[in-house]
Amino acid sequence: MTKNIAYALLAVLLLLFAGQCAYQAATNSTVSDEVAHLSAGYSYLKYHDYRLNPEHPPFAKQLGAFPLLFMNLKFGMDTSAWQSAEQWWLGRSFLYTMGNPAQRIIFVSRSIIILMGLFFSVFLFFTVKQLGGLTA
Repeated sequence: MTKNIAYALLAVLLLLFAGQCAYQAATNSTVSDEVAHLSAGYSYLKYHDYRLNPEHPPFAKQLGAFPLLFMNLKFGMDTSAWQSAEQWWLGRSFLYTMGNPAQRIIFVSRSIIILMGLFFSVFLFFTVKQLGGLTA
């Protein structure tokens, strides 16, 4: 396999991956823990408060919530759910009852994770290429 063919195949596979992910990110509803992770990541970055969802490491939550910092969002810091760290109620409220654009929040957050998947796919390609050549 020549270098040009390998790179063209990589580009096609990355485009297919990105297209499929973007379609799914735009059309699928939230998964069960996504509401808690998004609100937790947002509170970590915006308010430097780690009370929500402490049972999981913060990096992926912060990564997904990073683009939310550039949106004008309402967050329930004055609610009893925030005071008692009720992550599920606050997460659902953050997305669906505070007047925030839920579909946009979810898509933008998922887009960052898709970019991370693309980055690691390219990293994997070049690592395998270096270890086993283009045929691998």
